[in-house]
Amino acid sequence: MPVPVPGGQLTDGQLGVVRRYLRYAEHPPLSYRQARADFRRIGYLGSEERILQAWGALLANE
Repeated sequence: MPVPVPGGQLTDGQLGVVRRYLRYAEHPPLSYRQARADFRRIGYLGSEERILQAWGALLANE
C-alpha cells in the first residue's frame, strides 16, 4: 500500500493509516470534530462521510 500523501485521494486503507496516526499522536483529538479538523489541517482530503465512518470504525475497534 502506498504511503498516504496530503492533497491526494486516499484509499480506505490509507484513510485508516491516517486516522490511527491522529488517534495515537502525542496530542490526539478527543472528538470527531477535532479529528476532522486535524485531518484537514495536515492537508488530507476526504468526504465528510468517509472521515466520519473511519473515525467511528476506529473507536468501535478499541
